[in-house]
Amino acid sequence: MLDLIYTACMCAVLGAGVKMLSPAKMQREMRLICTLMLVVCTAARAHGGFSLDISEFAPNDTSRTSEYGEHVLADTEYALGQRLDERLAELGINAAETGIVCGFDEYNYVRAEKVFIVVGGGDEVQPARAAAEELFGDCETEVTVVDGNAQTTADR
Repeated sequence: MLDLIYTACMCAVLGAGVKMLSPAKMQREMRLICTLMLVVCTAARAHGGFSLDISEFAPNDTSRTSEYGEHVLADTEYALGQRLDERLAELGINAAETGIVCGFDEYNYVRAEKVFIVVGGGDEVQPARAAAEELFGDCETEVTVVDGNAQTTADR
């Protein structure tokens, strides 16, 4: 019973402090919020209290970090793929299929590790390779040619 009285007093003191520090135009809203807080805390204490398990809301750091890294890589690969497609279209290579593999370097920066380009003709190989080198520098680039007879040749 003493805990219930202590909880009610603490909520009332905190509520009075908040109401005193709040601007005049928000007095009515703050009074409502503080009253609700007093009722909820007193009711929770009267029924044995409540516990909040924060682990349900925030996963551990390792899984959150790996999920974030996966999202960053996926978003970066998509954005770089779009940029490569735009550059190839500027060069007149419209039917190319592209793929980019990104990873983190030793400084935790995202960088393109490998670029895949599939073109329809042998005359598109050098412009496609030049576009990839222009955008991604020294990363590994693989240009594959698929001609009408379904024969493929890879230029690495």
